[in-house]
Amino acid sequence: MGYKALFARSFHDELMGLSSYDQNRIETSIDILLENPRLAREYEPYYPSSKPPFDLRCYYVPRTHKLLFLTIGETDKTLRFYFIADTRMDPLHRFE
Repeated sequence: MGYKALFARSFHDELMGLSSYDQNRIETSIDILLENPRLAREYEPYYPSSKPPFDLRCYYVPRTHKLLFLTIGETDKTLRFYFIADTRMDPLHRFE
């Protein structure tokens, strides 16, 4: 049985500002993650102080420079998508 998806407003706003190519690739990736959520890796930042206080995961969207940040809710079978990052951005300012 698959998972359901919930999107933060910031995720949705970022998605709507992307090219149709990136939107399609991200939407396909979300569909894949809903069936296989463990494809998303545990987020391991370079600096331990920047690790969030919850189990954040990330997923590289194939054939793009995009990275999805999400959590997996096992009890309610929900993937919560928080942020779309660009791998070309400065990692010291990723969440600004």
